[in-house]
Amino acid sequence: DRQIYRTDHDEVSDCADCPDGKYASTDFIECISCPAGTKADDDTQSCLDCPIGYYGDGGGCVLCGGGFYTTGWYKNTTENTDGTTAHKYGTGATGCSGCDAGDYSKGRNLSCSFCEVGRYSTAASSACLDCQPGTYAEFTQTQNFCPSCDYGRFSNTTGATTCRECPRGSYQGARSQDVCNLCPAGKYGDAQGLDECTNCLSGSYSASDGAKECVSCPKGRYVNFDQSTSCFDCG
Repeated sequence: DRQIYRTDHDEVSDCADCPDGKYASTDFIECISCPAGTKADDDTQSCLDCPIGYYGDGGGCVLCGGGFYTTGWYKNTTENTDGTTAHKYGTGATGCSGCDAGDYSKGRNLSCSFCEVGRYSTAASSACLDCQPGTYAEFTQTQNFCPSCDYGRFSNTTGATTCRECPRGSYQGARSQDVCNLCPAGKYGDAQGLDECTNCLSGSYSASDGAKECVSCPKGRYVNFDQSTSCFDCG
């Protein structure tokens, strides 16, 4: 740090360092404060804009880390009258704010990025997480969770972008599931995406799980109630 001289002494031991965020005046008798978004530079005895990814809180420049982005920076690059650069795009940030849920930042960024499809994030995240089985994210920038698969649907992988319909002969009567259940014997499922199976009616049956249709009792056999797994001999 550059040192300054006190006005009432002339010994080197009477000099003091300027605190962070300030620089020594040209006559070395006072420390000059730098505004937010800048840092003190002893070599040039001036305030310099904080570089991209950093912000100035009045005491120097601080790294804006993962899960956050800088605010208050210059939106354009400007020049002095002599053609030299005055302020560069993205520099001079005065604040550091957390990313919203569904966004992320690895740090030193001017903005946050959306989570990819099949992923999500909580607020102020440095990375996105995969949706877990039973959930999905069809679009970018979801929220701090992945939506649940609805009744009759499932997802059995991480990072799913859609939920699949339960195939014929199966069903799912709950949300957020990673598998479908086979229709039990005595019932059937003749369509995709069912949340329940249908009973076989009197005069028909299904003998095993996963039936897509019921079978009519053959000649000489019968059943006189619903949801049967077999037929009976006549007589």
